[in-house]
Amino acid sequence: MAGTRDYQNIHGRRFGRGARPWLLIPKVLFVAVFLGGLVSLLVLGFLQPTPTTAAEWTAQLTIIRQAYRCVIVPALAGALLTGVALTIVHRGVLLRMRWLQVKLALIVAFVPTFHLFMAGRSLALQDAITRVDFAAATLLRKQLFRGTVATLAFAVAVILLGRLKPRLGQAYGRTFGQKREEPQE
Repeated sequence: MAGTRDYQNIHGRRFGRGARPWLLIPKVLFVAVFLGGLVSLLVLGFLQPTPTTAAEWTAQLTIIRQAYRCVIVPALAGALLTGVALTIVHRGVLLRMRWLQVKLALIVAFVPTFHLFMAGRSLALQDAITRVDFAAATLLRKQLFRGTVATLAFAVAVILLGRLKPRLGQAYGRTFGQKREEPQE
């Protein structure tokens, strides 16, 4: 064949794009399931009329607990694990970025806080339903609703922070520029 040449890699790039695409795909899926779980819990669990009987309260508690136990918390754990893996892959550059530092600080501060609050309210709701104290159950349901809305707002803020990657006053040239030695006199 007269016109074929063997390809020669003159730029030194290796085949493939590394682990990043393989980690991004599950991360996006985990985040989508997490966000979708929160939204569906708001619709199925809290936008319904307030239960009036013990059976209705038990059914609502089951929806809330199953949504958190089977969908929201596992999706959050998967998103956190893939996020840590992505950070490890590019740790040299990413850990110096202010947007990631703010994102990590928000996650470290609020994920355990929201988890403990929501778990405590869920257990208190179960106790109120068992005692047939529907006034307390109504108050706890409102607290769970507000906690779910706050968790959803937090999730959207963290997603936007990771997607938009604002500079937050960081001068990239100064952060990533090569250190030059001053000429000695």
